[in-house]
Amino acid sequence: MGINPKSSEANKEAVFNFMLWATSKDFINMTVEMDPTGASTPPASRSSTYALPAYAKTPYAEMTLKTLESTDFTKPTMEPVPYVGLQYIAIPEFADAGTKMTEYLADYVVDKISLDEAIRKTNDLFNQVAIDGDYR
Repeated sequence: MGINPKSSEANKEAVFNFMLWATSKDFINMTVEMDPTGASTPPASRSSTYALPAYAKTPYAEMTLKTLESTDFTKPTMEPVPYVGLQYIAIPEFADAGTKMTEYLADYVVDKISLDEAIRKTNDLFNQVAIDGDYR
């Protein structure tokens, strides 16, 4: 079972309300309270998240905040796209796939694999996620 955008059409208001809740200060505070490591708190949904003492202590908080603050979200991409901003896929598998993708990037950085191989592995990984999750 996967996310089915067509089934969401009939529930636009519920979907919108869920998105508001899932990016709200209340939700962020709840995730930090339930998991003080910050691992369950979605990054980059609110700048105020980085002011929370528990989240600010995570090893990636400072780097993520600096990256977000220095990113020009209005800058055009190499190829035209119908959106503005960073990439993010709102599926349950995204965090795990992102971690694996980061491992491929790290392997490239330390010369274990070529950049082409890191890109191919990442592409294969996300294609498999799409197939397994029936997101095609």
